[in-house]
Amino acid sequence: MWLGVENATRAAGCLIAAAIVAAVAVCICAAPIWRLYAWLPAESLRSDRLRITHALATRWLHDVPDIILVGGSQVREIVPDDEFASAQLSAACGRPVRFLNAASSAQLMETSWAIVDHFAARPPALVVIGTNLWRVTDDATSRGELARSLFLLPRAHTMPADARALPMSLMAREKARLGIASADVLTALGFGSDRAFVRADAFQARQHQYLGPGWTPERKTIDIRFQILESREVPDSALQANVESYREFAASLAARGSRTSFLVTPYSPEAGEPLREWESRLSAALESLSRAGAVLDLRNAPDLVTADFFDTVHLVSSGRRKLWPTIKADLLSQLPGCHT
Repeated sequence: MWLGVENATRAAGCLIAAAIVAAVAVCICAAPIWRLYAWLPAESLRSDRLRITHALATRWLHDVPDIILVGGSQVREIVPDDEFASAQLSAACGRPVRFLNAASSAQLMETSWAIVDHFAARPPALVVIGTNLWRVTDDATSRGELARSLFLLPRAHTMPADARALPMSLMAREKARLGIASADVLTALGFGSDRAFVRADAFQARQHQYLGPGWTPERKTIDIRFQILESREVPDSALQANVESYREFAASLAARGSRTSFLVTPYSPEAGEPLREWESRLSAALESLSRAGAVLDLRNAPDLVTADFFDTVHLVSSGRRKLWPTIKADLLSQLPGCHT
């Protein structure tokens, strides 16, 4: 008798547990999956996708920054943290200025679009997009890179354009969305490979791989020559297509009332001579982009030395400290209502 009662109790418990799991699953599927990011502990958000999506799902869900920075890891690592930048810009401007660094490793133009589209209803005053030789001359992005670049952004009821390019069924897309969100939640709670990352000061690297000893000059030289060899096959048609995508980006933002600024990132002195043959291509691209928005070209920043770079393109804290006054002045010059 008691065995039967025990079995019945156990069965009832399993049914209740299954019902709870099913209810949670229904709630998750019924609501936009990006809402999961609002529950994550902010101090654990080291990876780009966690950091940006959490910011958009929480702080910037109903508010809008004055300045948004988008682009790849080179521009992500060129400025101090958001709070410091906002405070410095506000003090110099004479009014509150809010700054959001939404740049990320290997960020696609489609992902940059998705990020600024989050603020379509209330556009920012200024959008700064990182620009460099590799982003301008990139020929194509593989499907694998597209998959790694998935962002689950608020107000994006479907996947961003880069994700929609994947040959995935609707069910596969939703499974991918849930899988990515679940992995991010587990990571932020301490069950993934990404550890909690607390920045020691405003100019520290945004990702921990840039905290260790930088590359030697010899390794930088070898790396830059390898990258140039990979880029030799890029046709002029690809360059023109990429420049046009930047111009369309700026035109779309102008229609919303936002200014666009193209920030050209610097590279380590070892890269100067090997890149000389490519300078004409990039300069031609920048000439075209200058008709769509302001251009801040930091390729030849005079104060930067080898020790200011971790590798050939990513700055360390000393490089950020040197460039911040120039970048700050440029941002202030483009913000309406700032007295500088």
